[in-house]
Amino acid sequence: MGSSNTSMKTKDNISKEGKRIMDEVESIRKASLHEFHLGYYQKALDNYNKALKLIQDLQDQDRIQAQLQCDVKLDISLVYFHQKQFQKAREWIQQSLQLGKKLKDQLRISQSLDNRAHVNIQEERNDEARDDLKQSLKIKLKILGGNHLDIAVTYHRQGDLLCSVDKNQDGMRMYEKALQILLNASESKTLALAELYQDIAIAYTITEEEKNYNKALDLLSKSLTIRSDLLGDHNVLVADSYDNMGWVNSERGNHDQAIPMYQKCLEIKLAILGNTHSDIVDLYDAIGYSYRRNSQYQEALQVYEKCLHLQQELPAGDNAVIVDTYRNLASVYNTLNNWEEGISVLQKCLHHQQKSFGKNTDKAAKIYNDIASSYCHQNKFDEAASMFQESLDINLKIHGKKSLAVANSYKHIGSAYLLQHKFNEALSMYQESLTIQQQLSGSKDDDEDEKMLDMADTYQNIGHVYYHQEKLRDALSMYRKCLDIQLQKLDSEDSAIASSYEYIGNVYFDLQKYDDAAMMYQNCLKIHKEVFGEESSKVAESYRQIGLINCKQEKYNDAIAKIQNALDILRKDSKEENLQIAECYASLGLVHNKLLQCKQVFEYYQKCFTIRQELLDGNDLSLAESYSDIAFTHGKLLEYDQAIEMYQKCLTILTEGKASKSSIAETYFNIEDIHKQQDNTNQAMAMHQKGVDFKLQAEGEQNSDRAESYYYQADLYRDQEKYKDALSLYQKALDILLSSVHKNGDVAACYSQMGIVFKRQKKYAKALVKFKECFDILSKESEKDNNAISATYLNIAHTYWEQKKYEQAIETFQNFINLQQQMHEDNLMSENVIDSYSNIGDCYHELSKHEQALPAFEKCLELQLKKLDAKDIKIAYTYTNIAVCYEFLEKIEEAIQFLQKSADVKGATLGKNHPSIADDYDEIGCLYTHINKPKEAAIKHFYAATIRNPSNPKIKSKPKRKFGKG
Repeated sequence: MGSSNTSMKTKDNISKEGKRIMDEVESIRKASLHEFHLGYYQKALDNYNKALKLIQDLQDQDRIQAQLQCDVKLDISLVYFHQKQFQKAREWIQQSLQLGKKLKDQLRISQSLDNRAHVNIQEERNDEARDDLKQSLKIKLKILGGNHLDIAVTYHRQGDLLCSVDKNQDGMRMYEKALQILLNASESKTLALAELYQDIAIAYTITEEEKNYNKALDLLSKSLTIRSDLLGDHNVLVADSYDNMGWVNSERGNHDQAIPMYQKCLEIKLAILGNTHSDIVDLYDAIGYSYRRNSQYQEALQVYEKCLHLQQELPAGDNAVIVDTYRNLASVYNTLNNWEEGISVLQKCLHHQQKSFGKNTDKAAKIYNDIASSYCHQNKFDEAASMFQESLDINLKIHGKKSLAVANSYKHIGSAYLLQHKFNEALSMYQESLTIQQQLSGSKDDDEDEKMLDMADTYQNIGHVYYHQEKLRDALSMYRKCLDIQLQKLDSEDSAIASSYEYIGNVYFDLQKYDDAAMMYQNCLKIHKEVFGEESSKVAESYRQIGLINCKQEKYNDAIAKIQNALDILRKDSKEENLQIAECYASLGLVHNKLLQCKQVFEYYQKCFTIRQELLDGNDLSLAESYSDIAFTHGKLLEYDQAIEMYQKCLTILTEGKASKSSIAETYFNIEDIHKQQDNTNQAMAMHQKGVDFKLQAEGEQNSDRAESYYYQADLYRDQEKYKDALSLYQKALDILLSSVHKNGDVAACYSQMGIVFKRQKKYAKALVKFKECFDILSKESEKDNNAISATYLNIAHTYWEQKKYEQAIETFQNFINLQQQMHEDNLMSENVIDSYSNIGDCYHELSKHEQALPAFEKCLELQLKKLDAKDIKIAYTYTNIAVCYEFLEKIEEAIQFLQKSADVKGATLGKNHPSIADDYDEIGCLYTHINKPKEAAIKHFYAATIRNPSNPKIKSKPKRKFGKG
């Protein structure tokens, strides 16, 4: 928006007094324009009004008087425009326009039209703005030609209009036309150029096709330099440049760089405008937002409190903006888990909203939702339900049932049910929401993208329900539907898409499709790096998740490296401990648990607990999780009393914190396991029954629950070797499952356990029947559970082994190995695969097929040396097995070599005087005798005798040779 720069031709017959008045008016206008540029708006207005009074004193100069009045009134409109008093600006523009028409001065008319268009753009009266600019440009092109500075003003405003209606490329073309004119002018370094640079910069941040924050900041820097050179450093235009630079940095997520820009702007504007100006309030709001996004929550609280205080002190406070500040303030309290304070602020917010705008408004409905969500986080679900119902009632009154607002209300209620693990109720609400959204979709209006994205969100929420119900295929389908919409409607690097990749990754993780999960997490990581930067907390979380995948793939070193990477990022980002750091410690504990490094496990779980205990309320459910982790570690260390004590502390929090019944049930089942390990059968059964009771409360009486109860009781009888009772209960569980809707995997598990019991009873034929029934069910599933199939192969193979059906055992062990290799190449390093190679070697040995046994043992050794410490006792046993093969193949030197390796490992692991080493030396002595080396044989037999009785070594006359496993 520009001031008038139209020249006037003075006439010879103007009196001396008239000339003096004209000169004084021009002088006042220049001074006022300078005051305006500095931001001293009231001084500028006072001077302009002084000029208007002087103009009235012009005698017999009606035309010159009207010209001066027209120009000054246009100047005054500019001041009101920058104060955002658009109605007053419009009134002064209208007076200027009428004077221009009265004078029939086409240039003054066009300037008034430019300024009115600028006001219309701000008030979104776009058609009126378009008409004004079209008329203005037509006038100017006719009078001034295409390269006049005044033409640049109109092109500039056309660019503003086009960008405001999302026609950014067209807007950029208009800006470019204006820019060429200004750059070609004799005096190119002008405030008009600085303003144009600023508006082009802003366009670069809102143009979806060509967002370029670096270009935007470069242009804003040029604008700042011009303004600073022309006006000095202490004025509102320089302050505006800092403000815009802060905004661009905020938009790109660089809040560390945004905050100092905002503060420079604030310092200047406070000095010029005082702390009661609306610009100051807007700045506090922007600074609060950046502090909040930068996780500087205490600073955000202080700034929002100051912002709210100033808003309430303003003579004409914007009640809608005050409500928004209340909501921002509450959001920070909620982020700090200070739910009580957050609810208190929201209740004030609701009171202000309803007092200012009435009870039944969209904003009131949203505030009720905010309060309800806070109650949910406190597990106060009854209070939350009341608030959600208030919100729904308002939306139904305003919009009727078939509306997005009502759909969203159903969605919020569904989310509350989800938090309570009331999955059926949650699903019902989400389906209500989805039905409305589907009815509203397909209409060709401006909100279609928003409607589709709302539908995507509902698909995602339904996916959450299925995920919690362990209906993983259904969850995956819903998450995929959500992602498909997001990929169509959002930028490919939107953080919402990253979240969908993460959820899909979680499903693949639980389906044990670790490669697919890793790919999803990598997609998520890529977006997080692009959106939030290489060292953001979001990136750290992605690294942690990938580390957990590596752990499942038994890539433990990679897992530790990834999680440590996450921890390093978080420590660099925050000097203080935080909950995300605690999660990393818990994850490291999990990995070290897999490595059986109990000392490190306990250390990391304790670090996690210490942080949570310091930052969270004493009844926070995360503390219960830590107690459970520590209890699990005590159990691993056989410290059963401490384990039960920790689980009891976990239970106390879960029950007092109103945790889900299913979580309480799981903890009772964990205590049951501890009692089972101590053979405390009665206590184990009591804990199991309590767990079942809570599970039934959580999910209702279902056939699957009764079957599960029989199944667990059968497990207890099996472990007590009460096989008849165990088989009876497994059969009851099986009968219940087969007579109702069931998961095939549960039926297969019953057959498998019955097979294990028959195998322990040495009823191998019956065992094989059950194992094969289990295998038939698992192999016919459309989505095969390869881990369960693998376990069944092993059960069948070991049964064949005990039947001495070695050929069938070899084939089945090999099937197991092949399946593991198909699942993932790294699975070959698993303990079960290594043992299977050893078992295949044993089978060939029993069949006297030593040439085939040898490569099986050698493969076993190869994998052991990669996976285990070189001094692991298992390696010693494999050396012995290889030695046996060489002996039968009459390769005695090689047999001696591997028996010596076995003895060396045993010496390093068990101590040099362990009896098994004496056996090895005796066996080596026998082999030396076999190849007619009596001297060497005698030495080895003497070593063996010395180990057995150092003070009186006696050589066995006929040493018993022992080969095979220890």
